[in-house]
Amino acid sequence: MPYIKKDMRDKIYPDLEKLIDNVRTFNEGQRDGVLNYIFTVMLEGSFDLENYLTYQRKIGILECCKLELYRRGVAPYEEEKKEENGDVLYRTFRIK
Repeated sequence: MPYIKKDMRDKIYPDLEKLIDNVRTFNEGQRDGVLNYIFTVMLEGSFDLENYLTYQRKIGILECCKLELYRRGVAPYEEEKKEENGDVLYRTFRIK
């Protein structure tokens, strides 16, 4: 979960802010590859053991990041669009 204690955030934020500023210097077409590279190098460099459990942990971290992004960004956006345009399931379909 990304909700770490403030002192932990304070310790990493200056470097993280520099990294974000650096990533933003690339055009949008390059950022996907740059971010993929950063995440891969960070995960590979953050664990000492190379075994199946470590790979599971790395994948779990990425999955939780994905879910948090969906929960905080995509879901509210989808709700807004549902209200604006109507629910995709606006009527019940019956299969005969």
